[in-house]
Amino acid sequence: MKSRVTLVIVALLVLCAATWLWFRCQPFTPPLFEADFSDPGALADWSVDTNAIGHTTGIANVVTTGGNPFMRIESGAWESRAFTPGAHELYRVRFRARTEAPLYWVIYYYDAEGQFLAPSPYDRVYGTGKWMDFEGFARVHPDTARMHLRFEVNSGHSLDVTDIRIERVPPYQVQAGMRRLGRTLPAVRYRAPVDRWEHLNRTRNALRRGIPWRIVMVGDSICADIANSLFDVRLGARWMTSRIELVNSVRRSTGPWYFTQPDALEHYVLRHEPDLLIITGISHGRNPEGHRALVRAVRKHHDCDILLMPGSIAGMPVPKPEIIAATGKAANQAHIDHVTGFPDRLRLVAEEEQVAYLDIRRAWDSYITNSDRPHEWYMRDGVHANGRGKYVVGEIMVRFLAP
Repeated sequence: MKSRVTLVIVALLVLCAATWLWFRCQPFTPPLFEADFSDPGALADWSVDTNAIGHTTGIANVVTTGGNPFMRIESGAWESRAFTPGAHELYRVRFRARTEAPLYWVIYYYDAEGQFLAPSPYDRVYGTGKWMDFEGFARVHPDTARMHLRFEVNSGHSLDVTDIRIERVPPYQVQAGMRRLGRTLPAVRYRAPVDRWEHLNRTRNALRRGIPWRIVMVGDSICADIANSLFDVRLGARWMTSRIELVNSVRRSTGPWYFTQPDALEHYVLRHEPDLLIITGISHGRNPEGHRALVRAVRKHHDCDILLMPGSIAGMPVPKPEIIAATGKAANQAHIDHVTGFPDRLRLVAEEEQVAYLDIRRAWDSYITNSDRPHEWYMRDGVHANGRGKYVVGEIMVRFLAP
């Protein structure tokens, strides 16, 4: 009897292990792009974008120091040769780089008409003056026809880069990469409100039961940063049965009013048929009525869960109360109240329209205020987050949506 029980247990363990491997692993696929610049013709795979704003010319050369070749970019926006990714697929970008000043690396997406797609993920090449290893991940927008790796040099400092590799990866490798990044940051201690599921019951049930669920995020570049945190992939690690498809549907510097126009509503929202629509960003003029208008426009054509969020990442953290009090200026206080009061006004709209609400802005401000790192440590420029900042907002999203 004992031997039979043992055999059953062993068989179940083998079955569980095989199932785990089947879900977690994917067949090996060769990298889409590699470059170590040992080939004398390696620079032919790169071209400067003379149409880029602020980058009308460019200079780059292959340099060898101590037997180690690398590309040195003196100026310009330099793109790798184009390659064609699969829609919604996940890719890892790795390279070594050295620069004295913070610069940019970007995955650029273009649609079939050659138009730039705003969801393209941006990040920083940190300026330490030493060789550093960089790693980043990207989810391909479904409209992408071609994709490039891009380095932007516009500060008067050069960028040295080598050992570039772009490859398709399964979700577990993204999750592992996020864990590695998270260990380098102060812990995120955000706790989601217990009533958050009041208007998200369908979403919670789908995540719990493994029902395929499409999340569409609409907004501006801040919205793109939140989506590019890959919180959906990370959520899958927290809740193993979840089957999420995320569409990062954004337009730079664009607020909710724009998306209420019939053509825009169809292009950015309705054609994607969201199960959960997330409306966020900073291009709202501090007027929540645009969010209300978009909620009502969507509901005329499509039934889905809706989540409203103020823009998460701010150019500057909200001043502490003692700093505000020290100014002694009523006008400053009124301005601050107007800016920081927007989340409360948006919350009221969410309550009136019977949709969910996440105050991701205050969660971000709370994290930054309590962090032992300066605000700019999380930013790639004066407004947008780098990989560290995107990790933080992604972790807030994961904690909010974890069933």
